[in-house]
Amino acid sequence: MEKGICLIERLYVPYGQTVRFETLRVDKLIVDGNLIVEGKISAVICRGKGSVQVGDMEVDKLRLSSVTCEGRLKAREVISRRVYAESVHISKRIWCLISLVAKYLVAPCVATPLLGCENGDLQDCVIVPQRDYSLRRFRRTVCWHRFLSHIRARGKRLEKQRHTKKAAIQETDARAIEKQTEQTDEVLDQLIHKMEHHLDQLDTMIREREAHGVYVPCADGSEMPAVKCVSSSVLPGSEEKSQPKAA
Repeated sequence: MEKGICLIERLYVPYGQTVRFETLRVDKLIVDGNLIVEGKISAVICRGKGSVQVGDMEVDKLRLSSVTCEGRLKAREVISRRVYAESVHISKRIWCLISLVAKYLVAPCVATPLLGCENGDLQDCVIVPQRDYSLRRFRRTVCWHRFLSHIRARGKRLEKQRHTKKAAIQETDARAIEKQTEQTDEVLDQLIHKMEHHLDQLDTMIREREAHGVYVPCADGSEMPAVKCVSSSVLPGSEEKSQPKAA
């Protein structure tokens, strides 16, 4: 193991070899074997089919098969098969084709079949089925799941809008019915009040007529005093015929 800070422009770890450093700063790091760093790795690009065990790691683009970080992993973009870290801070996206395990995770975009996280801040998280993915197949699967999630979210929004609109229409109809009922009650109250007033007037008129005399209705609708009928054996005009003529 090389002690101290190792400054290298490019570093390649071949397949089947294990390389140890105390602290590593490199521009381009390619790992096909095993790289163990007790301290911190600072790199611009880190890729390969191997594995890295490190204390802290800060890199711009990370595309390794396996990353184990005992401390903090900070990167702009991560595409790996397995990532195990104490804390992960990603500025763009992190895709793990097998698993992602971290106590604290901050990332705007996460996609993985298996996610283990105690605390974090995730804006867009896609959990895909557990399969043996190639990077191309994993990309298609993530895009498909995002599309389905968008369709489901849109369907939920439309359903919520329909329920809201239906509830508003029902509330408006209920208010209209209630208002119409109130108007009908007011009209009925007015009619009842007018009928009671007319009945009082009619009762007063009947009492006044009863006090002044008896009246009967005529055929034309007018009223006239009733005529008393008196029975007599002599017909009108018979008195003149029965009287003798004067000589």
